[in-house]
Amino acid sequence: MVETPFDTTRRTVEKIFGKSLQKCDSSDNMRTCELEIGEKRTFMLMAEDSAKSGTTLLGCYYYYEK
Repeated sequence: MVETPFDTTRRTVEKIFGKSLQKCDSSDNMRTCELEIGEKRTFMLMAEDSAKSGTTLLGCYYYYEK
């Protein structure tokens, strides 16, 4: 988690990756965006859909089979 608003975090991450985040959605009082960074690997941002929210969760998801 970072103490930075969603839009600021998104711009910073896009600058680092050199690619735009995609599959953005705003529902259930949450904002999300993701970017596939490899096979079965996805980077994701998530934050409360509120102008007052200053915290963003970011992380990578690695899909695997058991």
